[in-house]
Amino acid sequence: MIADRRYIHQNAELSNLEFKTCAYVKEQLDQIGIQADAMAGTGLQGMIWGKNPKGKTIMLRADMDALPIKETTGLPFASQNEGAMHACGHDAHTAALLGAARILYEMRDQLNGNVKLCFQPGEEGGGGAERMIKDGIMENPSVDYAVATHMDARFVVGQAAIKPGVISSYPNAFLFKIRGKGGHGARPHMSLDPIAPAVMIYSFLEGLRKRIPPEESCIIQVCKFQAGSSFNITPDTAELAGTTRTVSLKTKEFVQAKMEEIASLVVALYGVECEVTFSGKTAPAPVVNTLEYVAPAKRSAAKVFTEGYGSYESVTGAEDFSAYGRYVPTTLIRVGCKGDDPSTHFMVHNSNFTIDERAVVNAAAAMASIAVDYLSGDFILDKMEEQ
Repeated sequence: MIADRRYIHQNAELSNLEFKTCAYVKEQLDQIGIQADAMAGTGLQGMIWGKNPKGKTIMLRADMDALPIKETTGLPFASQNEGAMHACGHDAHTAALLGAARILYEMRDQLNGNVKLCFQPGEEGGGGAERMIKDGIMENPSVDYAVATHMDARFVVGQAAIKPGVISSYPNAFLFKIRGKGGHGARPHMSLDPIAPAVMIYSFLEGLRKRIPPEESCIIQVCKFQAGSSFNITPDTAELAGTTRTVSLKTKEFVQAKMEEIASLVVALYGVECEVTFSGKTAPAPVVNTLEYVAPAKRSAAKVFTEGYGSYESVTGAEDFSAYGRYVPTTLIRVGCKGDDPSTHFMVHNSNFTIDERAVVNAAAAMASIAVDYLSGDFILDKMEEQ
Protein backbone atom coordinates (compact mmCIF):
# COMPACT_ATOMS: atom_id res chain seq x y z
CA MET A 1 0.00 0.00 0.00
CA ILE A 2 2.82 2.38 0.80
CA ALA A 3 4.45 1.59 -2.54
CA ASP A 4 1.14 2.31 -4.27
CA ARG A 5 0.77 5.60 -2.41
CA ARG A 6 4.30 6.74 -3.28
CA TYR A 7 3.95 5.89 -6.97
CA ILE A 8 0.65 7.78 -7.20
CA HIS A 9 2.08 10.71 -5.23
CA GLN A 10 5.11 10.94 -7.48
CA ASN A 11 2.91 10.87 -10.58
CA ALA A 12 0.29 13.37 -9.41
CA GLU A 13 -2.28 14.29 -12.06
CA LEU A 14 -4.92 17.00 -12.08
CA SER A 15 -8.69 16.47 -12.24
CA ASN A 16 -9.84 14.40 -15.21
CA LEU A 17 -6.25 13.98 -16.39
CA GLU A 18 -5.51 10.94 -14.21
CA PHE A 19 -4.37 8.80 -17.14
CA LYS A 20 -1.23 7.32 -15.57
CA THR A 21 -2.96 6.89 -12.21
CA CYS A 22 -5.90 5.11 -13.83
CA ALA A 23 -3.59 2.81 -15.77
CA TYR A 24 -1.64 2.00 -12.61
CA VAL A 25 -4.78 1.20 -10.62
CA LYS A 26 -6.09 -1.01 -13.43
CA GLU A 27 -2.78 -2.86 -13.52
CA GLN A 28 -2.97 -3.51 -9.77
CA LEU A 29 -6.58 -4.71 -9.99
CA ASP A 30 -5.67 -7.01 -12.88
CA GLN A 31 -2.88 -8.51 -10.77
CA ILE A 32 -5.31 -9.11 -7.91
CA GLY A 33 -7.77 -10.75 -10.30
CA ILE A 34 -10.45 -8.06 -10.19
CA GLN A 35 -12.06 -6.95 -13.44
CA ALA A 36 -11.93 -3.19 -13.84
CA ASP A 37 -14.19 -1.26 -16.21
CA ALA A 38 -13.49 2.29 -17.39
CA MET A 39 -15.89 5.03 -16.32
CA ALA A 40 -16.01 8.83 -16.49
CA GLY A 41 -12.97 9.00 -18.74
CA THR A 42 -10.23 8.34 -16.20
CA GLY A 43 -12.24 6.48 -13.56
CA LEU A 44 -12.61 2.77 -12.86
CA GLN A 45 -15.20 0.42 -11.43
CA GLY A 46 -14.05 -2.86 -9.95
CA MET A 47 -16.31 -5.67 -8.74
CA ILE A 48 -15.70 -8.27 -6.07
CA TRP A 49 -18.51 -10.80 -6.28
CA GLY A 50 -19.21 -12.64 -3.04
CA LYS A 51 -20.70 -16.07 -2.45
CA ASN A 52 -24.19 -14.57 -2.77
CA PRO A 53 -24.14 -12.28 -5.83
CA LYS A 54 -27.82 -11.48 -5.28
CA GLY A 55 -27.09 -10.09 -1.82
CA LYS A 56 -26.44 -6.48 -0.92
CA THR A 57 -23.67 -4.42 -2.54
CA ILE A 58 -21.48 -1.98 -0.66
CA MET A 59 -19.48 0.59 -2.61
CA LEU A 60 -16.07 1.74 -1.42
CA ARG A 61 -14.88 4.95 -3.05
CA ALA A 62 -11.52 6.68 -3.48
CA ASP A 63 -10.74 9.88 -5.37
CA MET A 64 -7.59 9.96 -7.53
CA ASP A 65 -6.91 13.55 -8.63
CA ALA A 66 -4.29 15.99 -7.40
CA LEU A 67 -4.39 19.74 -6.79
CA PRO A 68 -2.81 22.51 -8.91
CA ILE A 69 -0.09 23.21 -6.32
CA LYS A 70 3.69 23.21 -6.61
CA GLU A 71 4.95 20.71 -4.03
CA THR A 72 7.50 21.88 -1.44
CA THR A 73 7.72 18.80 0.80
CA GLY A 74 11.18 17.74 -0.37
CA LEU A 75 10.10 14.10 -0.23
CA PRO A 76 12.18 11.65 -2.29
CA PHE A 77 8.93 10.68 -4.03
CA ALA A 78 7.66 14.24 -4.48
CA SER A 79 5.53 14.97 -7.52
CA GLN A 80 7.42 14.90 -10.80
CA ASN A 81 4.62 16.83 -12.50
CA GLU A 82 5.26 20.53 -12.07
CA GLY A 83 2.19 22.27 -10.69
CA ALA A 84 0.38 19.09 -9.64
CA MET A 85 0.53 17.73 -6.10
CA HIS A 86 -1.39 15.29 -3.92
CA ALA A 87 -2.00 17.90 -1.24
CA CYS A 88 -5.39 16.49 -0.19
CA GLY A 89 -4.47 12.85 0.44
CA HIS A 90 -6.06 11.35 -2.66
CA ASP A 91 -2.91 9.31 -3.25
CA ALA A 92 -3.48 7.72 0.15
CA HIS A 93 -7.20 7.23 -0.51
CA THR A 94 -6.45 5.37 -3.74
CA ALA A 95 -3.73 3.24 -2.18
CA ALA A 96 -6.03 2.40 0.75
CA LEU A 97 -8.81 1.27 -1.57
CA LEU A 98 -6.36 -0.94 -3.44
CA GLY A 99 -5.37 -2.40 -0.06
CA ALA A 100 -8.99 -3.01 0.89
CA ALA A 101 -9.54 -4.61 -2.51
CA ARG A 102 -6.71 -7.10 -1.87
CA ILE A 103 -8.13 -7.97 1.54
CA LEU A 104 -11.71 -8.39 0.36
CA TYR A 105 -10.82 -10.33 -2.78
CA GLU A 106 -9.08 -12.92 -0.60
CA MET A 107 -12.24 -13.08 1.53
CA ARG A 108 -14.72 -13.15 -1.36
CA ASP A 109 -15.96 -16.66 -0.54
CA GLN A 110 -16.98 -15.39 2.90
CA LEU A 111 -18.89 -12.33 1.66
CA ASN A 112 -22.67 -12.64 1.66
CA GLY A 113 -22.93 -9.98 -1.03
CA ASN A 114 -20.69 -7.86 -3.23
CA VAL A 115 -18.17 -5.05 -3.02
CA LYS A 116 -18.05 -2.39 -5.71
CA LEU A 117 -14.80 -0.44 -5.98
CA CYS A 118 -15.15 3.15 -7.14
CA PHE A 119 -11.90 4.78 -8.25
CA GLN A 120 -13.16 8.26 -9.05
CA PRO A 121 -11.51 11.05 -11.03
CA GLY A 122 -12.11 14.77 -10.75
CA GLU A 123 -13.12 15.32 -7.12
CA GLU A 124 -11.35 18.67 -6.92
CA GLY A 125 -13.94 20.57 -8.92
CA GLY A 126 -13.93 18.19 -11.87
CA GLY A 127 -17.43 16.78 -11.47
CA GLY A 128 -16.09 13.25 -11.13
CA ALA A 129 -18.78 11.81 -8.87
CA GLU A 130 -21.61 13.05 -11.08
CA ARG A 131 -19.97 11.52 -14.16
CA MET A 132 -19.36 8.20 -12.41
CA ILE A 133 -23.06 8.14 -11.53
CA LYS A 134 -24.02 9.04 -15.09
CA ASP A 135 -21.88 6.18 -16.38
CA GLY A 136 -23.71 3.72 -14.10
CA ILE A 137 -21.55 3.24 -10.99
CA MET A 138 -24.68 2.95 -8.82
CA GLU A 139 -26.23 0.22 -10.99
CA ASN A 140 -25.65 -3.38 -12.11
CA PRO A 141 -25.63 -4.35 -9.30
CA SER A 142 -27.43 -1.58 -7.45
CA VAL A 143 -25.45 -0.05 -4.61
CA ASP A 144 -27.04 -0.25 -1.16
CA TYR A 145 -24.47 1.66 0.92
CA ALA A 146 -21.38 3.76 0.14
CA VAL A 147 -18.27 4.37 2.26
CA ALA A 148 -15.24 6.61 1.77
CA THR A 149 -12.25 7.72 3.82
CA HIS A 150 -10.41 11.03 3.94
CA MET A 151 -7.00 11.81 5.41
CA ASP A 152 -7.17 14.39 8.21
CA ALA A 153 -4.19 15.87 10.06
CA ARG A 154 -6.43 17.13 12.85
CA PHE A 155 -6.27 13.58 14.19
CA VAL A 156 -3.29 11.40 15.10
CA VAL A 157 -2.59 8.09 13.43
CA GLY A 158 -4.81 5.46 15.02
CA GLN A 159 -7.61 7.94 15.59
CA ALA A 160 -10.58 8.74 13.34
CA ALA A 161 -13.80 10.71 13.32
CA ILE A 162 -17.21 9.72 12.00
CA LYS A 163 -19.36 12.75 12.65
CA PRO A 164 -23.10 12.05 12.28
CA GLY A 165 -25.28 14.16 10.02
CA VAL A 166 -24.05 17.05 7.88
CA ILE A 167 -20.24 17.01 7.68
CA SER A 168 -19.50 19.42 4.82
CA SER A 169 -20.92 22.47 3.13
CA TYR A 170 -22.53 23.89 0.01
CA PRO A 171 -19.51 25.15 -1.94
CA ASN A 172 -19.92 28.00 -4.39
CA ALA A 173 -17.05 29.42 -6.42
CA PHE A 174 -17.46 33.05 -7.47
CA LEU A 175 -15.67 35.22 -10.02
CA PHE A 176 -15.99 38.99 -10.38
CA LYS A 177 -14.77 40.38 -13.70
CA ILE A 178 -14.36 44.16 -13.87
CA ARG A 179 -13.72 45.79 -17.24
CA GLY A 180 -12.49 49.35 -17.37
CA LYS A 181 -10.28 51.17 -19.86
CA GLY A 182 -6.52 50.89 -19.76
CA GLY A 183 -4.06 53.71 -20.26
CA HIS A 184 -0.92 55.41 -19.02
CA GLY A 185 -0.49 55.43 -15.27
CA ALA A 186 0.52 59.12 -15.46
CA ARG A 187 -2.84 60.10 -16.97
CA PRO A 188 -5.49 58.32 -14.85
CA HIS A 189 -8.17 60.82 -15.92
CA MET A 190 -7.97 59.36 -19.42
CA SER A 191 -8.47 55.79 -18.20
CA LEU A 192 -11.19 53.89 -16.39
CA ASP A 193 -9.43 52.19 -13.49
CA PRO A 194 -10.79 48.65 -12.73
CA ILE A 195 -8.66 48.25 -9.60
CA ALA A 196 -10.56 50.73 -7.40
CA PRO A 197 -13.93 48.97 -7.90
CA ALA A 198 -12.21 45.62 -7.35
CA VAL A 199 -10.92 46.86 -3.99
CA MET A 200 -14.40 48.09 -3.11
CA ILE A 201 -15.85 44.68 -3.99
CA TYR A 202 -13.34 43.11 -1.61
CA SER A 203 -14.42 45.48 1.16
CA PHE A 204 -18.10 44.81 0.50
CA LEU A 205 -17.49 41.06 0.71
CA GLU A 206 -15.80 41.49 4.08
CA GLY A 207 -18.86 43.43 5.28
CA LEU A 208 -21.26 40.88 3.86
CA ARG A 209 -20.14 38.37 6.47
CA LYS A 210 -21.75 40.58 9.14
CA ARG A 211 -25.12 40.03 7.48
CA ILE A 212 -24.99 36.33 8.30
CA PRO A 213 -26.35 35.20 11.70
CA PRO A 214 -23.61 33.70 13.88
CA GLU A 215 -25.45 30.37 14.14
CA GLU A 216 -25.25 30.02 10.34
CA SER A 217 -21.85 28.65 9.38
CA CYS A 218 -20.66 30.74 6.44
CA ILE A 219 -17.31 31.47 4.84
CA ILE A 220 -16.71 34.11 2.17
CA GLN A 221 -13.09 34.02 1.10
CA VAL A 222 -11.36 35.82 -1.77
CA CYS A 223 -8.52 33.56 -2.92
CA LYS A 224 -7.48 35.30 -6.12
CA PHE A 225 -7.05 39.01 -6.94
CA GLN A 226 -5.45 39.84 -10.28
CA ALA A 227 -4.98 43.15 -12.05
CA GLY A 228 -2.28 44.82 -14.07
CA SER A 229 1.11 43.89 -15.45
CA SER A 230 3.29 46.97 -14.97
CA PHE A 231 3.92 49.85 -12.55
CA ASN A 232 2.90 52.51 -15.09
CA ILE A 233 -0.02 50.94 -16.97
CA THR A 234 -3.60 51.19 -15.83
CA PRO A 235 -5.04 47.77 -16.75
CA ASP A 236 -8.17 47.09 -18.73
CA THR A 237 -9.47 44.44 -16.35
CA ALA A 238 -9.36 43.18 -12.79
CA GLU A 239 -10.61 39.88 -11.36
CA LEU A 240 -11.53 38.60 -7.92
CA ALA A 241 -12.26 34.95 -7.37
CA GLY A 242 -12.95 32.91 -4.29
CA THR A 243 -15.27 30.55 -2.54
CA THR A 244 -18.27 30.63 -0.25
CA ARG A 245 -19.13 27.75 2.06
CA THR A 246 -22.55 27.54 3.67
CA VAL A 247 -24.36 24.77 5.48
CA SER A 248 -27.86 25.87 4.44
CA LEU A 249 -29.09 26.39 0.90
CA LYS A 250 -30.96 29.50 2.07
CA THR A 251 -27.72 31.19 3.17
CA LYS A 252 -25.98 30.16 -0.03
CA GLU A 253 -28.70 31.81 -2.11
CA PHE A 254 -28.71 34.93 0.11
CA VAL A 255 -24.96 35.42 -0.29
CA GLN A 256 -25.15 34.90 -4.02
CA ALA A 257 -27.94 37.47 -4.37
CA LYS A 258 -25.95 40.03 -2.37
CA MET A 259 -22.90 39.47 -4.56
CA GLU A 260 -25.01 40.25 -7.61
CA GLU A 261 -26.15 43.46 -5.90
CA ILE A 262 -22.52 44.39 -5.22
CA ALA A 263 -21.66 43.94 -8.91
CA SER A 264 -24.52 46.26 -9.89
CA LEU A 265 -23.46 48.82 -7.31
CA VAL A 266 -19.86 49.15 -8.56
CA VAL A 267 -21.17 49.56 -12.12
CA ALA A 268 -23.30 52.49 -10.96
CA LEU A 269 -20.52 54.05 -8.87
CA TYR A 270 -17.55 53.65 -11.18
CA GLY A 271 -18.97 53.33 -14.68
CA VAL A 272 -17.11 50.10 -15.31
CA GLU A 273 -18.55 46.84 -16.54
CA CYS A 274 -18.82 44.16 -13.87
CA GLU A 275 -20.21 40.68 -13.91
CA VAL A 276 -20.16 37.97 -11.28
CA THR A 277 -20.53 34.28 -12.07
CA PHE A 278 -20.92 31.26 -9.82
CA SER A 279 -20.16 27.57 -10.03
CA GLY A 280 -20.56 24.92 -7.36
CA LYS A 281 -17.39 23.27 -8.60
CA THR A 282 -16.43 20.98 -5.77
CA ALA A 283 -19.69 19.34 -4.78
CA PRO A 284 -23.42 19.57 -5.49
CA ALA A 285 -24.43 19.52 -1.81
CA PRO A 286 -23.10 18.78 1.68
CA VAL A 287 -21.98 15.28 2.59
CA VAL A 288 -24.30 13.68 5.14
CA ASN A 289 -23.24 10.75 7.28
CA THR A 290 -26.49 8.81 7.52
CA LEU A 291 -27.32 8.89 11.24
CA GLU A 292 -28.27 5.27 11.85
CA TYR A 293 -25.12 4.04 10.08
CA VAL A 294 -22.67 5.94 12.29
CA ALA A 295 -22.77 3.59 15.29
CA PRO A 296 -22.29 0.33 13.36
CA ALA A 297 -19.50 1.89 11.27
CA LYS A 298 -17.73 2.89 14.48
CA ARG A 299 -18.14 -0.57 15.92
CA SER A 300 -16.81 -2.20 12.75
CA ALA A 301 -13.66 -0.07 12.67
CA ALA A 302 -13.05 0.13 16.42
CA LYS A 303 -10.21 -2.41 16.34
CA VAL A 304 -8.51 -0.42 13.59
CA PHE A 305 -8.63 2.93 15.33
CA THR A 306 -6.84 2.05 18.54
CA GLU A 307 -6.65 5.72 19.58
CA GLY A 308 -10.43 5.98 19.47
CA TYR A 309 -12.73 8.47 17.78
CA GLY A 310 -12.31 12.21 17.86
CA SER A 311 -14.80 14.98 17.12
CA TYR A 312 -14.77 18.17 15.12
CA GLU A 313 -17.14 21.07 14.57
CA SER A 314 -15.96 22.56 11.26
CA VAL A 315 -18.12 21.53 8.31
CA THR A 316 -16.95 24.16 5.83
CA GLY A 317 -15.03 21.81 3.58
CA ALA A 318 -16.61 20.29 0.48
CA GLU A 319 -16.58 16.80 -0.98
CA ASP A 320 -18.37 15.45 -4.04
CA PHE A 321 -18.91 12.15 -2.23
CA SER A 322 -22.17 13.93 -1.43
CA ALA A 323 -23.44 13.04 -4.92
CA TYR A 324 -23.71 9.36 -4.01
CA GLY A 325 -25.71 10.28 -0.92
CA ARG A 326 -28.65 11.27 -3.11
CA TYR A 327 -29.16 7.58 -3.83
CA VAL A 328 -27.94 5.53 -0.86
CA PRO A 329 -26.87 5.87 2.79
CA THR A 330 -23.29 7.11 3.08
CA THR A 331 -20.46 7.20 5.61
CA LEU A 332 -17.30 9.28 5.24
CA ILE A 333 -14.55 8.57 7.77
CA ARG A 334 -11.94 11.18 8.65
CA VAL A 335 -8.76 9.13 9.16
CA GLY A 336 -6.02 10.52 11.38
CA CYS A 337 -2.74 10.95 9.48
CA LYS A 338 -0.70 13.09 11.91
CA GLY A 339 2.36 11.33 13.29
CA ASP A 340 5.27 12.33 15.50
CA ASP A 341 7.16 13.84 12.57
CA PRO A 342 6.31 17.58 12.30
CA SER A 343 6.18 17.21 8.51
CA THR A 344 2.86 15.40 8.96
CA HIS A 345 1.25 18.29 10.86
CA PHE A 346 0.31 20.42 7.84
CA MET A 347 -3.35 20.61 6.85
CA VAL A 348 -4.65 19.63 3.42
CA HIS A 349 -4.26 22.00 0.44
CA ASN A 350 -0.85 23.06 1.73
CA SER A 351 2.25 22.66 -0.46
CA ASN A 352 3.98 20.86 2.45
CA PHE A 353 1.17 18.41 3.17
CA THR A 354 2.18 14.81 3.73
CA ILE A 355 1.02 11.96 5.95
CA ASP A 356 2.19 9.30 8.36
CA GLU A 357 1.80 6.35 6.02
CA ARG A 358 0.36 4.11 8.72
CA ALA A 359 -2.85 6.02 8.02
CA VAL A 360 -3.10 4.31 4.62
CA VAL A 361 -3.17 0.90 6.29
CA ASN A 362 -5.78 2.10 8.79
CA ALA A 363 -8.04 3.43 6.04
CA ALA A 364 -7.82 0.15 4.12
CA ALA A 365 -8.53 -1.97 7.18
CA ALA A 366 -11.48 0.23 8.21
CA MET A 367 -13.14 -0.02 4.80
CA ALA A 368 -12.59 -3.77 4.65
CA SER A 369 -13.94 -4.28 8.16
CA ILE A 370 -17.08 -2.25 7.49
CA ALA A 371 -17.67 -4.10 4.21
CA VAL A 372 -17.36 -7.53 5.87
CA ASP A 373 -19.69 -6.62 8.72
CA TYR A 374 -22.23 -4.93 6.46
CA LEU A 375 -22.47 -7.93 4.14
CA SER A 376 -22.47 -10.50 6.96
CA GLY A 377 -25.40 -8.93 8.78
CA ASP A 378 -23.31 -7.81 11.77
CA PHE A 379 -23.91 -4.18 10.82
CA ILE A 380 -26.79 -3.42 13.19
CA LEU A 381 -28.35 -0.01 12.57
CA ASP A 382 -28.70 2.18 15.64
CA LYS A 383 -30.86 5.26 15.18
CA MET A 384 -30.06 6.55 18.68
CA GLU A 385 -26.34 7.00 18.15
CA GLU A 386 -25.24 10.63 18.71
CA GLN A 387 -28.42 12.22 17.38
